Amino acid sequence: MILELADEVRMESDIPIRQVEWFRFFWKPCSHAVFRAEGVWDKAGGHGTEQYDESSLKVWQVKNNESRILFHGYIRSMELRYHGQSSRVMLEAVSASERLDRRIGNRSFQNTGRTYGEIVREVMERTGGSVISNPKQDKKIESPVFCCGETGWQFTNRMAKRIGSLVIPDIETGRPNLWFGMREGKEIPCFLKTDYHVEVSALGKGRRIRLGAEDRNFYQTGDYMTWMGRKMTIVEVEGRLEHGELTFSYVLEDQAGFRPDSHEEGHPAGRGFWGNVRKVKGEMVKLALDMDGGEETGDSYYPWYPETGNVLYATPEEGARAFLCFFEEGEREGAVIYTRNPKQKEERDYKERELHIKGGNKVCLGKRDVKFCRGRKHRLSLGDGSLTFDTSKRLRIMANGKIRMKARQIIIDTPDEVNICQG
Repeated sequence: MILELADEVRMESDIPIRQVEWFRFFWKPCSHAVFRAEGVWDKAGGHGTEQYDESSLKVWQVKNNESRILFHGYIRSMELRYHGQSSRVMLEAVSASERLDRRIGNRSFQNTGRTYGEIVREVMERTGGSVISNPKQDKKIESPVFCCGETGWQFTNRMAKRIGSLVIPDIETGRPNLWFGMREGKEIPCFLKTDYHVEVSALGKGRRIRLGAEDRNFYQTGDYMTWMGRKMTIVEVEGRLEHGELTFSYVLEDQAGFRPDSHEEGHPAGRGFWGNVRKVKGEMVKLALDMDGGEETGDSYYPWYPETGNVLYATPEEGARAFLCFFEEGEREGAVIYTRNPKQKEERDYKERELHIKGGNKVCLGKRDVKFCRGRKHRLSLGDGSLTFDTSKRLRIMANGKIRMKARQIIIDTPDEVNICQG
């Protein structure tokens, strides 16, 4: 159903609405575009709105025989309000990019020859979306990247912040599409018939300049103009239809000084993932992570930094279970700090350890004591409150000064004799 909202504005949807009194839409970077409206409900459509959830809604402007889409998305919520004999409806629609913000996934990208735009495109395709990447703002990942416990939309925004870029949702096609990097727009004339609202703030050693302006012409995010010798790009658009009049508000920014917040909230240092050791080179380890179904996703190697230290220069065996830990936020600066023998029974107490040395000697680390064994006939046991010597041959205690033994009970057990000599 196509409804005429004003002389130049049309709306198409399945909603039984007789008249739209006002609407507003917001189009900003790194956010889903939102459309809100209020109108008169057609009672022929019944008293329920559930059947219209996620139905399509398109609004466009016809000007100078040219049609331009202002918003194309789907209904997210509706509310009916009754006033006497009339019914009013409040509705909210969002851009289709919101559908990329539903399914949580996990995946690693360990091929450091790829770019951020390439891995974002792969994530989007897995969730049913598509990406237009701006090659001027794209970069190589240089180190492994991880999508963990986040939606495709969240991951894409995090990667954009990491390289100082933006994510722009599509509002024309009605499909889950987006731009990774600022949209390449067209040059527009200066807003000559309006006052500018200028905001200047410090940005490191430079300045951040933003302009606010209003106009009756519709321009898109990424369109730009020259103002006082600076290229000012539209980064925010707000459209309003009130009392039959359509107007637009814009925020423009000098992209040369743009720096988004690079803090990666929700991805603190200390996180880690389990996987299997595939290859070992010196003290570097290559892993196939569980989040990838045990498959390799690149040729990245991680340093082996065991939590116990590596004084014996031991390295994990291929096939061993290993834990990859990250020392910086955003899953960066990773190292393998712990391994587990895949042949070990799960119920075995990991606190019982034995170090076997050539010649049948060993060191036993248990819960209650530490034992140093030489073969089967000589043993020294150190506990929290005891010291025990056990040997099948002679035991000598020699000192240049005094030898003192103090305890509630001292037991010396021998089948032959005890000799205590002085001098």
